[in-house]
Amino acid sequence: MGRGSTLAGLAEKVPIGRSIPDGAEQVVVMNGSRLHERRYEGKWEVQKSDPQGMLPKGVFRLDTAAPAKTDNGATYAGSIVHVSAKGVYQIYGNGVACHDPTAFQQVPKVGDSPKIEYANGRATVAGRDLPPASQTKGRTR
Repeated sequence: MGRGSTLAGLAEKVPIGRSIPDGAEQVVVMNGSRLHERRYEGKWEVQKSDPQGMLPKGVFRLDTAAPAKTDNGATYAGSIVHVSAKGVYQIYGNGVACHDPTAFQQVPKVGDSPKIEYANGRATVAGRDLPPASQTKGRTR
């Protein structure tokens, strides 16, 4: 980050009395890149770099993401900023929601902006996933 960047040093600045623990993770989206970073020995280290695509610019903490509520009818809409075995991280409101990847029939991809709906503890992507056979309408022969 060069001079004049509004994001220069943003991730390093933490309120007095608080610290970011080693192992913390974040996604930084800016300057045409998406950086997955992990905190190690007090510094952020880039784990992976990808093109920004259609993701909004910002710093998105993964380790402080709110677990998605899996109640029937719970709905989340926003861009997917990171996918790993730990979770599917989606921008939601002013923060990040973390979905359990095992709740999906097919896990969304980074950069997608799906509407994720929950029913019976399962996550479905509106317009893509078909409901389970027990929920389909119509007759069977």
